[in-house]
Amino acid sequence: MHFGNTTTNRIESAHWRLKYMLQINNGDLCKSWDAVNMMLKNQMCIIKSSFQKTISIVDNVYTSPFYQRLHHFVSRTCLKNIDEQLKRVKMVGIDKIKCGCSIRTTHGLPCACELAYLQISATLIPLDTIHIFWRKLNMEHELEHEESLSQYDFLEELEAMKAYMKTQDIAGQIIFKAKVRELVFSHTTLKRPPHDKVKINGAIKNNKKRK
Repeated sequence: MHFGNTTTNRIESAHWRLKYMLQINNGDLCKSWDAVNMMLKNQMCIIKSSFQKTISIVDNVYTSPFYQRLHHFVSRTCLKNIDEQLKRVKMVGIDKIKCGCSIRTTHGLPCACELAYLQISATLIPLDTIHIFWRKLNMEHELEHEESLSQYDFLEELEAMKAYMKTQDIAGQIIFKAKVRELVFSHTTLKRPPHDKVKINGAIKNNKKRK
């Protein structure tokens, strides 16, 4: 399955956009980090805006009850691809040979003959006939059911850290604790601002006149 990504146009477009923002043809990552970071943040905002639009708005083209189970659950591109297959139903019908069923193989979407069967049986398009790729409308990582939660806990590591702490002297424990705090509380620091400097330029002047 390629889900319609059959060319490098998107890569080339992203490459051009990056070069435009950098305004230079050479340079290391440290110098270009701010521009790269800004470009990625802009792309994230565009994607999130598109997801929100999909969740909250239904285009007039897809108001047919046939799409009812898909509203707010699949992307707009998905609905567009299904609509194109619906237009083929009149020519293809339920003939799988004429249909070819290519979009089922390449995009994970119901093809024209599948949609024809659904229309004949007066069945709405089921959501489970749509590949999960088209149903992903958020940027957060979700654990799949088959994923084991054990790989995400670290109780064993915590016990090992406690055991390691007991083997260290006071200085070693302080250093180890500082390293852990630096990792866990990265927004804070144990460093303190320097003390105000005491002016020691010359001896303290005595205002009393010498006799």
